[in-house]
Amino acid sequence: MRTSDMVAAYWLPSVGIGPASGPPPVLPGKQNVVVPLTDVLNYCRSDGTPQIDVINLMGCTFNAPDDFANQYLLFDDNLTAALNDGSVARLQAAGISVVLTIIGSGGTSVGWSSVPADQLDGFVDYLNTGILGSDGLNLDGIDVDDEYAIVGDTLPQTLAAMRAAFPAEKIISKALWDDQELIPAIKDSLTFGGIMYYGDFAGGLEQIFDNYVQLGMRPDQMTIGVNAGPVAQGGSFTSIPTVQALTAWQPAGGPKLGMMVWSFSQDIQQFTADPQNQVALAFPNAGDHQWQQVIITAMEGSN
Repeated sequence: MRTSDMVAAYWLPSVGIGPASGPPPVLPGKQNVVVPLTDVLNYCRSDGTPQIDVINLMGCTFNAPDDFANQYLLFDDNLTAALNDGSVARLQAAGISVVLTIIGSGGTSVGWSSVPADQLDGFVDYLNTGILGSDGLNLDGIDVDDEYAIVGDTLPQTLAAMRAAFPAEKIISKALWDDQELIPAIKDSLTFGGIMYYGDFAGGLEQIFDNYVQLGMRPDQMTIGVNAGPVAQGGSFTSIPTVQALTAWQPAGGPKLGMMVWSFSQDIQQFTADPQNQVALAFPNAGDHQWQQVIITAMEGSN
């Protein structure tokens, strides 16, 4: 993993795409598309290395409390397929770290903020052996996505237990978006965190980044996340010019770790109907992953 100019991205088990609400061309009716995990390998920097350094695999949630001790996590079928078809090993062989994102809000009362104290050791051991271990899935880390956190206060203890148990080279990352009061207690357990306040406001995201630094995170311990999609359709999408500006910006305390794209799977023209291109191309195609490629060109200083 690079120590600066790093790019992380999220891979989704499937993407729901549908008609563009903006100007023509209008895309076909809504459908689910699975973007193969190995497509990550199709995009390289000028030196031939992959554009993406860390890929976070979505599709995993906590199990319900009445069965948590027997099976800690639930996996989407498409995620399970990607974990077992050799794709992970191919990415790792190319130098990409493959990390499992675990969502803490699956409609269950067990989550990152509410792991039962009497099951914490077993849960952490499962992550260390079953997810990260060479006899398990052999992944490179765990990404903590505690969005809409279930009420509880176990997150600092859970992260500290993971950090103590995991090999030093294994990644513990976290989606940063509504957790500033916890940062002093969890910062030392994290390899890095990615700001997930999405939107098309460069200055606002820079201020949020600086807020995390003031709370104890290092600039080189954080990425800024951008949301690939058509700003004209509203929501929290990020425009291409804002992606360029955020990539070029560096905090006063030293260079940031890099950038994050939400998500690799959605950064395709079938999803974005990119209003900055106004061309709907067949999936997959060379016009895909424009947000990701804008980040790379900005990092490399090219046009």
